Amino acid sequence: MSGPEPFPKAPLGRPIRVLLICGPALERGPVRFSVLLDRHPQVELVGGICETAGLSAGKRISDLVRRRRILAPAVLAAGLLTAALRTATSPVQELRWQRERRALAQRLLITPDLHQPEVLEWVRDTDPDLALSYGGPILRPELFRIPRFGTLGIHHGRLPDYRGKKTTFWALLNDEERAGVTIQKITEGLDAGPVVKSGEVLARGRSRGRVFRQLEDLGLDLYLQAVLAVASGTARTRQVAGLPGPLYRDPGPVDLLRYGAKRCRELASSVRSDPGPTLGGRAGLLLLTESYHPMVGGGETQARALAAELSRRGVPVVAATRRWEPHAPSLGAVDGTLVHRLAPSGQGHLKKWGLVLTVPRVIRRHRASHPIVFVQGFRILGIPAMLTPGRRRRQVILKADSMGEMSGAFFAPGLRRLGLSTRFLPVRLALRLRNRTLRRADAFVAISSAVADELVECGVPRERIHRIPNGIDLQRFRPPRTGEKVAERRFLELPEAARIVLYTGRLVSYKGLPLLLDVWSRLAGRHPRAHLVLVGEGGADIHSCEAELRARVEGGPGRAPIPRVHFAGAVQEVERFLKVADIFVFPSESESFGISVAEAMAAGLPVVATRAGGLADLVSDEWGGIPVPVGDGQALEEALHRLLSEPELAVELGRRGVRTARARFGMEAVGAAYMDLLAVLMPSFGSPSSLSRDGGPSRIGVPGGSTGSDFRSS
Repeated sequence: MSGPEPFPKAPLGRPIRVLLICGPALERGPVRFSVLLDRHPQVELVGGICETAGLSAGKRISDLVRRRRILAPAVLAAGLLTAALRTATSPVQELRWQRERRALAQRLLITPDLHQPEVLEWVRDTDPDLALSYGGPILRPELFRIPRFGTLGIHHGRLPDYRGKKTTFWALLNDEERAGVTIQKITEGLDAGPVVKSGEVLARGRSRGRVFRQLEDLGLDLYLQAVLAVASGTARTRQVAGLPGPLYRDPGPVDLLRYGAKRCRELASSVRSDPGPTLGGRAGLLLLTESYHPMVGGGETQARALAAELSRRGVPVVAATRRWEPHAPSLGAVDGTLVHRLAPSGQGHLKKWGLVLTVPRVIRRHRASHPIVFVQGFRILGIPAMLTPGRRRRQVILKADSMGEMSGAFFAPGLRRLGLSTRFLPVRLALRLRNRTLRRADAFVAISSAVADELVECGVPRERIHRIPNGIDLQRFRPPRTGEKVAERRFLELPEAARIVLYTGRLVSYKGLPLLLDVWSRLAGRHPRAHLVLVGEGGADIHSCEAELRARVEGGPGRAPIPRVHFAGAVQEVERFLKVADIFVFPSESESFGISVAEAMAAGLPVVATRAGGLADLVSDEWGGIPVPVGDGQALEEALHRLLSEPELAVELGRRGVRTARARFGMEAVGAAYMDLLAVLMPSFGSPSSLSRDGGPSRIGVPGGSTGSDFRSS
């Protein structure tokens, strides 16, 4: 039998034809790999063969008992528990995986023996350029030599010591620093062929599941790179001395118990060696939030600013959030704040609920040095903050980021997608039980009077509600200096002589953006120099309307395009756009505070905004803005027309806004209010600096010598 050809030295000039060879069961690895192959234009997946992938559930269990023996019940229980957790935390992704698995199974040739003559003949008929073995059995030459350029295989383990995933298990048990994955060309010598690609991940001190997931991700990437290298004529192989490595035996019950004891010792050591900083014996604060920098948004910006301000004042802060990017480090630092990024990772509306399972470990880990737990956005994270064991030894502060977090109205859109509502009896009972738990928190932070009123209506005692607005960085958000506006417009490629109306925030429907475009379609004809700039994106928000907005601007059948509308996308330096604008517009339909409005006021922009929710505390003629009713397009149009027609009025309102923002929303004032709150809860913070002598509430000043909203409701 003639052997396969060497790898090509030049591009094939067509998609490379590949054949996938799978093992006894269709696991996630080969299914994910088949999806990657199908999506790549340089690869044509012509089919695959799978050995006994069609076994019934009973036969699979029998096979498991035969292979694992006494460990079979534990392995089966772990598999069922893992599947249940995946379904609970990521139902959409689980359904997608099942659909992709069925789609791949329909393209596979199912056989009890890969080396039967009819199977070999079928492989020859498909005429593959390359075969790819993923979790398959040992291949004999009559099969792996059929493809034009031979067969590649994937192996877990560092070079040269690899023989399947059990090699990685032994690396973890022996406390080796790294584990590896290798893409190798299969030859007659078992596991002795030349290496095409290889890579390693950190293993020491990490869980087995996490190392395996990272190895699978790395292996998929390396495998696809190897296939594309063969297709492009750039594939090179290298022979590694010492191959094949030692054949590791399968772990037995004693080995698994040793590994379990090792992980328990590591976890206990991590709790005892709590890495949270300490400063002068002062208690630290654990900040829980669904998302954090570098995610872009008002809540993310506020959490980062608060952590930095409290750290500046000597409060040790540790943050815990979800790992939105799958490859983001699980532990890092932002502005000197230690940040835990927790599973589940990746995009998905329902994945944030997985934090209920992962946050308690961080709370327990920092329970000694960070006994104050501050929850920013308690709709989900409030429950683990309250129910994690050790509640009596920690103080819990709950802050609502959005309207409806306590009443349950926040969940209404998501429930409607499931055909439910907050009036559905099981939902009402669940909300009632949840609120009963949340009301036992030590303090609540209301960022506006609307949020405070909602908390009171839901049964929170007034004496536990503290009114503290969101804060902004006054060094970052300021009016432009002489010549700065023109320079920034040139940099952002915006017309220098235009009158720019700006919106910043998420591109979601409840921000009133569809109404704003309708208004602009009429207003653009009245003001030919006016331009509308929308800064932000819809992202993964279930209310995202970015695609609809872009389609509306571009126009279509029976609908004219809307002129002079610019989409800036998500930006980190939003202050640059505030410096080039002349007017700020914010037509939101529901708002707990409106941090974008406060930033615009600090930048010296006149504001046109609705009085929805917390915006009623910000927008007035006296404080630098023109309020309009929610959903009133005519009022919104007239307010914008007035400011575009009267530049002097716009300048005067901008000056008032600067005075208001500096007096009420500077991080210096907001940070002092939070220190007063912490002093009330923990004696180690000293006496509240701004509490009155008679024990009255602290206040944050506003223009004109009057006093603003109490940070604690009276």
